[in-house]
Amino acid sequence: MKRRVFLALLPLAACTDPRPPRAYEPLRYDFLTPLRLNVATIEVGPAPPPNAIDRDSPAPPGPALRQMALDRLAAGGLTGTARVAVAEAFAAPFANGLDGAMALQLALFGADGAPLGTTEARVTRRINNIPRGGLPDALYDLTRLMLADM
Repeated sequence: MKRRVFLALLPLAACTDPRPPRAYEPLRYDFLTPLRLNVATIEVGPAPPPNAIDRDSPAPPGPALRQMALDRLAAGGLTGTARVAVAEAFAAPFANGLDGAMALQLALFGADGAPLGTTEARVTRRINNIPRGGLPDALYDLTRLMLADM
């Protein structure tokens, strides 16, 4: 009788993945030395809303890029304001891979509110050959790699 039960359960055992589920570490950068800007305040705007595929990501690109700005930028001056905007942050599927892009804009304003300058940082990345069922891993890795480039 024991042999029949074992043989009946054998197909079910073949369907399970022996690997434990992947643990996704939060993408934080507060352990790095902050980048001090010569302004009194820093305002970081909201992340753009996630697109359909970003909702499946363990670390959606927009919120992750916004968090990076919060973690890395610090006010170190007496006057002026820095305004940071997540201009673009997304992942998009193609045949058997993902394309991703991120852009962060920084604008500096004097004590009187007059604009002093702007800059933008932009990265793109592509991941090919996503294994079947590996979309969450690929999305997380794409975001992590783009943030490393940023």
